Amino acid sequence: MRRTTIATAAAVTALAAALVALPGVATAEGAPTPTPTASQQAITGSAGEAPTTKAAPQSRAATPIGTEWVGAADVTPWTTGAFPSTWFTTGGTPTFGASGATLPAATLLAHATTGSATTDLTDVRSTAKASEDGLGLGTADLIATGDARYALVVDTAGSTDNATGDSVVLTTSATGPTAVDGTWTATVAVGTIAAGTPATLADFQAQFAATTPDATINAYGALTVTGSGTVTGISRNSDNTYFTPEPTGTIRVQTPTTQSSLRDPGVRVTATGFLPGEEVQPAILLQDLEYVAADQVFTADEDGNVSGTATFASSIPAGDVVLTLSGADSGILVSFPVTVVADPATPGTDPETPAPAPVAVPVPGNAAFTG
Repeated sequence: MRRTTIATAAAVTALAAALVALPGVATAEGAPTPTPTASQQAITGSAGEAPTTKAAPQSRAATPIGTEWVGAADVTPWTTGAFPSTWFTTGGTPTFGASGATLPAATLLAHATTGSATTDLTDVRSTAKASEDGLGLGTADLIATGDARYALVVDTAGSTDNATGDSVVLTTSATGPTAVDGTWTATVAVGTIAAGTPATLADFQAQFAATTPDATINAYGALTVTGSGTVTGISRNSDNTYFTPEPTGTIRVQTPTTQSSLRDPGVRVTATGFLPGEEVQPAILLQDLEYVAADQVFTADEDGNVSGTATFASSIPAGDVVLTLSGADSGILVSFPVTVVADPATPGTDPETPAPAPVAVPVPGNAAFTG
């Protein structure tokens, strides 16, 4: 699975805002506040250590604004009545690990919405579909494995009390990142669409309008139907949630961080919070949002950790930039503000400047004449 959806949906916007506010990049809730960039920090080295090998600790990782990290303690069991304001589950108990939340069969992991009308169903699309249609960011993305499917919970009475008989759960017919663009099924009949019969969201929207025009969408999330599944992340209307451990990390750079130091010795990276076994790409985001990938790609270990040295063959202009680490499968992204300074000018000579005339040096002794 190759997924960068949530990173695309949130990270570019968040990083663009971060660049404006550098050197302080906003952190996710509960994450440590980044310290000043290494080029603004004092540097000390061990006795006998060459200046070119000295490095200063950089700030801890900052996650994009608008990204939420949810663990077991953040999930509330639900049985009846109004949905909790937090993430909730019903039908089974998820277990959380490095890959996300694993749901037993017939388990719903969901979050309440503001009760938008079912006339909004045709607005639900993946980022991939939205990009193809030129519609901007997608409204529904799911990063998951196994039987986990995107789900919408509808109340046909338009009420938040979720009375028995009023709830309809719509789930994608298939799994996968673009399943929301295909057909869906419902747990009960919706107008002329029988329970379990695949139909498009446009079909369901038309039937809700004809039979229960007050129906509202009361929750969204992931549902496992016949088997278990692991949910890594989900998005709705640019609200992005991950069920993996919140990523943290540090980088070490030269002080000051010059353009040439990004090539040699490079940036030492240590981070955690990625999916086990996924590729993690270091890159630098410039002020104009140009994306410059490092020469290396890291692979996360079984616990989601990465470490190594990233070097940049391309010339990075002086100024405030953001170094990012992005997971190829998960879309998980962390960032570090870095201030790059220009390399000092190298003294040289002007080849067109004539050499100075030689200076006469007296020779001691008496001249001899003959005649």
